[in-house]
Amino acid sequence: MDRSKRMEILSTLRSLPQSVPRLHGSETNDGGCPKLSPLNFDGFQQRVETYCSSRWIGKPEELSPLKCAASGWSNIASDTLHCESCSAMLSFVSLPPVWSGKDYTEAVSTVALRLRSGHHSVCIWRDASCPDSFLNISPASTKAVAESTGRRILSVKQLADHVPRIDELSVIGSKGITHAQCQAVASKLNIEVDVAASRHDLSAVVLALCGWCGGENTASMPTLSCTRCFRSCGLWNFQTCTKGEASSNSTADAVSAQSPPAAAPP
Repeated sequence: MDRSKRMEILSTLRSLPQSVPRLHGSETNDGGCPKLSPLNFDGFQQRVETYCSSRWIGKPEELSPLKCAASGWSNIASDTLHCESCSAMLSFVSLPPVWSGKDYTEAVSTVALRLRSGHHSVCIWRDASCPDSFLNISPASTKAVAESTGRRILSVKQLADHVPRIDELSVIGSKGITHAQCQAVASKLNIEVDVAASRHDLSAVVLALCGWCGGENTASMPTLSCTRCFRSCGLWNFQTCTKGEASSNSTADAVSAQSPPAAAPP
């Protein structure tokens, strides 16, 4: 089947009414789009969730979980992708080292092309991919953003003494976030925190503003997770802060208040 014929079939599929009958093995959602359609956002998210660091690690941006999922691929084993539509499989060998320069760039470009060419000739994914909007954070109302931020702050705070300690100088400075802004956000959401005095509260607010929420909270496996890219981060290897630990901001204020005034120059 030539390319023009496949494009004609794709165009016809996209023009089908939302009342199209549900096909066996292809559940529909997102307004009636078949699960395996490039226009189905739920199907895209389900494919993204199959990627994990133990099976898909050290890949360049061109082979990120979002881009692979947008091309119809799920991660089923180490360095291995699978297409549910045409049952094609892709196995990725190691790329040249990043410092090899041109060799690395050319290898990445070649491998990235396989995300499309690796599908069988009659597969819809050879000539289509998910919209770019699926890879970006969808616009939301101010109310929705505020509510989701509040939920993330509370979920991180519930990690108790497992909350990772935030390096205020590197993280807060690089993100352009101030202590006053963190406190203002929490106050507007009616969440009781004191970011100026508590490092625990400050870390919780900053992590929430960066999109993280508290995951599984057990004594041995506390995690942070992102509901957008479905990444999870184990906290057992991070330095943590206790609820009563003072932030560097309050410590600096206390030291300043207790220190005698500097002597006037002669």
